[in-house]
Amino acid sequence: MSERKLATAALNAVLRGDHPAADRALDQLAAQHGMAGVTNALVTWCDTALKQIPSGAGPVTLQWVEHGTARVHGDANRVRPAERWAGRLLAARAAGDRHTFIALVESVPPTRAAVGEHVGAMVQMAAHIIQGA
Repeated sequence: MSERKLATAALNAVLRGDHPAADRALDQLAAQHGMAGVTNALVTWCDTALKQIPSGAGPVTLQWVEHGTARVHGDANRVRPAERWAGRLLAARAAGDRHTFIALVESVPPTRAAVGEHVGAMVQMAAHIIQGA
């Protein structure tokens, strides 16, 4: 299956609340396409989320959904590091800052757990933005 189809399958699974299906799609993405595929999925999720923001909406600020409590606030320091990373990744993509985007991707420790946590945070953030649109 293509990177794009797997990225879309993972996002759609999160939107349905089917986290086991999202995990399977993400595992398949990583196994078949490696970090290049994962990076392309991150771009896909950022772009999909950013399309939900109306053009001409003016300045956009990130709000954070606190893990475990679901409280929404503007303080990035009150969320897990992976969630903060996902917000920075989305902001870099929105600004067209390829250098920062790639640096953020490369900053993730190359362990299965760390990659999974960060990728999971980004797909969750994209789903939350889409659901709120």
